[in-house]
Amino acid sequence: MGGYTRRDVLKLGGGAAAAGLGFPAVLRAQQKEVIMLGLWSFTGAFSDVGPVLDRGMKLALDERGMKVQGKSIKYITRDDETKAGSATRRAEEAVDSDGAKFIIGPWSSGVALAVSEVAKRKKVFHYFSGGTEDISGARCHRYSFQWAASPYTAAKTVVDTFMQANPKAKRWHLLVADYAFGWSVEKYVKEVGKGHGIEFVGADRHPLGEREFSNYVTKAAGHKPDVVVMINFGLDAVTGAREIFNFGL
Repeated sequence: MGGYTRRDVLKLGGGAAAAGLGFPAVLRAQQKEVIMLGLWSFTGAFSDVGPVLDRGMKLALDERGMKVQGKSIKYITRDDETKAGSATRRAEEAVDSDGAKFIIGPWSSGVALAVSEVAKRKKVFHYFSGGTEDISGARCHRYSFQWAASPYTAAKTVVDTFMQANPKAKRWHLLVADYAFGWSVEKYVKEVGKGHGIEFVGADRHPLGEREFSNYVTKAAGHKPDVVVMINFGLDAVTGAREIFNFGL
């Protein structure tokens, strides 16, 4: 890559950097316009987040005049349904049929891991959030870039800040989304928590898209925790928080 590092690419900024530094797929491209795929959850567990991310992407492109490296940008979207199978299929279709050279998204870490493999195989640029350490660790490769905080950073920031404000809240029960993001953050919440003398009195994992949290909350209450920690996101977090509030925890 001409002596450039991944950090250089990120400093220069997503699509423009990739186009300028010559990723193989970009070098082969002959289109007069650059096709960018926004792969978002318009349905499924993260359907509340997908439209917001799509609007943000459109705003960012509009601010750049819908151009990169002198070429016009054509922005297309697909619904990943918050499912790895749907996301990989639609990513491949966009690359093969629409000529997409850049994939932005998905939001879900587990889904993003699957799409990352498509980017690697198709040799196209992949830029996404994601909260699992595998993305930038064991399954890292030259075509995918992660912009979100690492699971360790996210866990440490929350745990340290909370304990500064609530030093006596030592009994914690965890409610964890059962996929890549949840596993990684759970690991580091427990690791950081040990330094604060936190006792983890229980932990439950729930499937992505869970809509009934009463059993989880009842079990958590039985452990008499000082804190119920939710390691989830989107509608799962909204539904879980509502149930915890209704239960009086």
